[in-house]
Amino acid sequence: MTNGTERANKGLDAAKRSQPDASGPCGLRIASFGEKVLRATNFVVWTGFAVGAVSGLVMVVKLEALAALTRLAYTSLELGLGLALFAGVVSLALRLAAGKQAGSQ
Repeated sequence: MTNGTERANKGLDAAKRSQPDASGPCGLRIASFGEKVLRATNFVVWTGFAVGAVSGLVMVVKLEALAALTRLAYTSLELGLGLALFAGVVSLALRLAAGKQAGSQ
């Protein structure tokens, strides 16, 4: 007689066998186009935040010898945060579209 855990494990093994294999060469998982786009937008968001953080530090330090760099830091802060905001909106729109598409199936 088998206990509940063994039966559950057998059920999981059967479910794994019934799913199509989405792995590529050497057993690596192949990401879908949507996953790649979301990963790219996530990278752009974090890059924008990093640019904003570095620019903010330059603005706080305010080195008189590098006045031109300080002025450039104000512009790059706005550009970095704007880029992060834009990529975040794109990411949200893609996630909402994917959710609606999955809900309609």
